[in-house]
Amino acid sequence: MSIITDLENRLLNNDECIETDRFIIRGIWDIKLLYQPNTHERCFKYNVLVVQTIKQGCCYYSGKRIMINDDLIGKDARTILNRHNCYFKIATLDSIYANFDQKCFKEYVLEGNSVIKSIKRAQIITNEIQYFIEEKNINNVKILNIGVVGNIINELVKKGCTVFATDLEPDIVGKKINGVTIENGHDKNNSLIDLCDIILVTGMALATNSLDEIVNRAKSRNKIIIVFAETGSWFGKYYCTNYQIDSVISESFPFYIFEGKSNIRIYRKYIKEVLNEE
Repeated sequence: MSIITDLENRLLNNDECIETDRFIIRGIWDIKLLYQPNTHERCFKYNVLVVQTIKQGCCYYSGKRIMINDDLIGKDARTILNRHNCYFKIATLDSIYANFDQKCFKEYVLEGNSVIKSIKRAQIITNEIQYFIEEKNINNVKILNIGVVGNIINELVKKGCTVFATDLEPDIVGKKINGVTIENGHDKNNSLIDLCDIILVTGMALATNSLDEIVNRAKSRNKIIIVFAETGSWFGKYYCTNYQIDSVISESFPFYIFEGKSNIRIYRKYIKEVLNEE
């Protein structure tokens, strides 16, 4: 069973008592995104689908814009998950899961403009990676970034890590970002997962139907797997609990690209205590 199907089944069998009104769809946005915060980063060229019940759920996707029917507004989100494609299902499920208990290991609140937040965010992610390097006492660590984020690669390179990277966007495959050549994920993911110690994959892998294979491959070879999720950011607790993902770094909408506050939550497979940091 796929992760997305399992998340849907768990929702339909969830016993948490929450009033039905919290599941009503109040808003849907489909945002065309072109964004590059600094010279270390790629130019992101995506669409962002946002579905709002009480909180927002999101799904990044590329390619042709999807069609959204206006009769979805006011509907119970749980009853219409199969009416549209997987991007709508992911964003809607994400919004629904935001209603459930989401106690995390750490939470950060980033403030300011997107240039500042892009660096802070990358540092939070690389610090989480550093935790596992030290926890597992890994020497000469090799890290694979699946779904390229240039600022994260830059921070890892500065720390002296050996970094590999894959992506599915033809515009950047074959190019170098911060000294790292970007490989085609379809061709290189499996061999690079086998080679590397830590796998950092973005949540968009759920939307490209890649996440199941990546997680299964990594876990079967005892690799550390970390998911950085804007797509499906509210799935973090469930990724760790049910799919044995070591760590999830979740950034819920509104993302760092917008001025103002951004929230980043960290979930771990093994949680000793709950911390809150700003």
